[in-house]
Amino acid sequence: MERKEPNQASDRLPSGRDQAAVSLGDVIDTLGRSFASHPGFMWTGSRFEILHADWPAYPRGHGITITLRVLAEYPRDTEFFSIDSIDQCTLFAVGEKPKQDPYGLQHLHVAVWDDDLRACASAGYAVIQAVDQGRRHDG
Repeated sequence: MERKEPNQASDRLPSGRDQAAVSLGDVIDTLGRSFASHPGFMWTGSRFEILHADWPAYPRGHGITITLRVLAEYPRDTEFFSIDSIDQCTLFAVGEKPKQDPYGLQHLHVAVWDDDLRACASAGYAVIQAVDQGRRHDG
């Protein structure tokens, strides 16, 4: 009997004697595929994560390399203005501080993990200023 891979959280697994052993990784993978289109649910690298926010942008992954790739998509003196922070992650408006509706589609947004941004600053790739002055990368 060929084992069917569940692809939705609502798919039922066989019960009783025919029940296949399912690893925790399989369960997480199934849940990840089911919720990936919902706000705050994301794949980062090889794992599924939940960010408790409904943001217009989410981090692309962990690590200094990914953070630098995100920041490098913008010109050298681009300013990033912190508009929200949750779960050790910060959402930024790009280029100018929003006067109203900071989450609106009229603004560009990026989100990065706070530890990764601090690592970029420690390595000299980013300059972090007070939150009300914005954050800028010089690299």
